[in-house]
Amino acid sequence: MSSSNTVLLDNGASTIKAGILGGHDDQPLIIPNAVVRSKGDNSTYIGYELAKCRDFTSLRFRLPFEKGFLVDWDAQKAVWDGLFNDVLRINTSEASLLITEPYFNLPNIQDIYDQFIFEEYEFKAYHRCTQIVSFRQWNMMDETHIINEVKEACCFVSEDFKRDLEACRVQPTKNRIAQEYIFPDYAGNRPGRIRRPGEPLDEAEQTLTMNNERFAVPEILFHPTDIGEYQSPDMPRTAPGLDQAGISATVAASISLLPQDLQGLFWANIALIGGTTALPGLRARLTSELRSLAPIDCEVAVYASERPDLEAYYAAAAFAARPEFSQSMVTREEYQEMGSSACRRKFRDWKPTEKEPAARGRETAKGRGQKGRGQQEDEEDASPPQPKKPTRGRGRGRGSARRQA
Repeated sequence: MSSSNTVLLDNGASTIKAGILGGHDDQPLIIPNAVVRSKGDNSTYIGYELAKCRDFTSLRFRLPFEKGFLVDWDAQKAVWDGLFNDVLRINTSEASLLITEPYFNLPNIQDIYDQFIFEEYEFKAYHRCTQIVSFRQWNMMDETHIINEVKEACCFVSEDFKRDLEACRVQPTKNRIAQEYIFPDYAGNRPGRIRRPGEPLDEAEQTLTMNNERFAVPEILFHPTDIGEYQSPDMPRTAPGLDQAGISATVAASISLLPQDLQGLFWANIALIGGTTALPGLRARLTSELRSLAPIDCEVAVYASERPDLEAYYAAAAFAARPEFSQSMVTREEYQEMGSSACRRKFRDWKPTEKEPAARGRETAKGRGQKGRGQQEDEEDASPPQPKKPTRGRGRGRGSARRQA
């Protein structure tokens, strides 16, 4: 194993982008962030091992993240074990780590990050910073992998939702939007694909017709209130939608909170980061809606990346390569002396800096799941999933996820 390296870890809810500074700056390693149980061959695949799977039907995904929060630490530890030991082959006790976390992460979850990095893996130093975008996996029973491929192949963001919805209603199967997705044949080593017009089908091939689903699914990015609503001509609305603003309104509200003399600069420099922003039509739709929300004297410019799914990793690599990066890290010695308060003092966060005693023994940081300062208030304002506490103590074994999956 190599030593004296800086490990870069963009810990996404769907995939992990990882590498070693100076070795994977341009092309990180991308592995699923999941423990996957296959009913086809009765095997369990942890993280990078999913590439060995040959039958992607009836896969059951155990995801460390739920609703944007890292809550299943047994599953996360199993994925990290394979990444550090088998993929990167890094000696964690002689390496530093730069890891991303979701925005608005809760203090008790942040404390567990710190405990894992220093107590489980014994990194000599680390820095934790926020991600640009948090991707949330849509779990469609046992076909998560296939449904995700269908989404990436077929879905797009509509520039006129009502017009496209009416086109699908008038001609449900023969319209400019409808597509057929041919399911993959893993036994024959044939990947899934969109059926070409007039293409004949083999008897064994199965298809999924995608009509208004192609744009209705991404529409929740702009109108989350659609979630939970149901309305038809002969039935009243049965449930309220999700009480949350869409992307456009959220961007506009965020910019409005800035000082007046800075707002024009931000309206003219909006960047799309994260794999979901690669959906066709998203940039055009967002630009159109933001123009109607921006002040009339402000220019609105939305920039797209060639690889939006890797931008957070690229930014992490650039940050870690800067000379001042070493001053941003918390060392293992600092953590042993002050616990997670050392991390809260040094890492920039969305919460105000807490004034805590400078000296705190390591014993106060060992209790996983114990309520830290400010946690009670966060729990009253929001109700994220509760973290599933690890069942093992220290060590770099495969974790308990393989036995429990």
